[in-house]
Amino acid sequence: MTATGVLYPSHYSSVKTAVEILVKHFTGQAVESLDSRSFLLLQEMFVQRGVSRRYCNALMSYIRAMLKWGIVRKLVPQDVYFDAKLVESLKKGKTKAHENPKRQDVSDDVVARTLLYLFPTIRDMVQVQRLAGMRPSEVFRMKSSEIDQEFTTSEGVIIWMYTPGTHKNEWREKKQAGEYVRIIPLGKPEQDILAPRLEGKSDDDHIFSPKDTMREKYVLAAANRKTKIQPSQVKRKERNAKNPKRRDRDAYDKHSYRQAIERAILTANRHLPAGEKIPHWTPYQIRHTAVTEIVNETGSLDIARAVAGQKSLSVTQGYNHADVKIAVQQAVLRSR
Repeated sequence: MTATGVLYPSHYSSVKTAVEILVKHFTGQAVESLDSRSFLLLQEMFVQRGVSRRYCNALMSYIRAMLKWGIVRKLVPQDVYFDAKLVESLKKGKTKAHENPKRQDVSDDVVARTLLYLFPTIRDMVQVQRLAGMRPSEVFRMKSSEIDQEFTTSEGVIIWMYTPGTHKNEWREKKQAGEYVRIIPLGKPEQDILAPRLEGKSDDDHIFSPKDTMREKYVLAAANRKTKIQPSQVKRKERNAKNPKRRDRDAYDKHSYRQAIERAILTANRHLPAGEKIPHWTPYQIRHTAVTEIVNETGSLDIARAVAGQKSLSVTQGYNHADVKIAVQQAVLRSR
């Protein structure tokens, strides 16, 4: 959630959690009856669920946002919203809610070993994310309509400009208007991975789709099959293709992307000896590694901030509104 109270798709599951708990424990009560004591009790319910302190505070912020939405539409009295605001956020060291450990880097060696067990679609997602230092959501939501392939630097290097959530050249107009735009320059290594996946995709198609992964899974299963396919199996497969019981989603989300990597690690570790097991890691750690690498190589937090698309220097410092030209230059370096 932003300071203006805007909710993004990545918040939806958390909003649903917050509202479900609110409704479950206050069913039958009029919204007008809720006061500061009610919201203190709600906050304690979040704590009892065993989630972290920061997530508890996030859930309370979602509740306040929903109440504010209700005020604008004359569905919620203003007093209820102000009572919710009176409940202070949980302070570190002064609550039973635990602190999540700081996110750690994942070594490129661990990622490389995992790539061997990933389906091609997931493998390409991981590599593009690592190269460009993207957030997980920025890689699994990519669409061809959001990539401007016509940007050329003064050195004559072609850099693709990926602007999440907008349309190709729209980023140029926004920058001219002085608006903040999240732009991710993609160098030649990323372009080489993405180019084959753009073929046959419409502007509205996600570049990385679970449907592609399922096709890869079927191809691998067929290649590894040791017995002849029976006629009954062929008929069943044709019947299921016409009326599938479960339809694959068009895009990954943060859960399915993470789970795909987790499953690959579990598969690998079933066959690897004890001393060679692959440690657990998540897509968020890839971004952490990319930003840390830039800081170590350049000694510049501004460069790391530019590549990461972070507005706050304090956020970048956690990784040990620079001009997009800095991020472009990093893409040029990857292209050489």
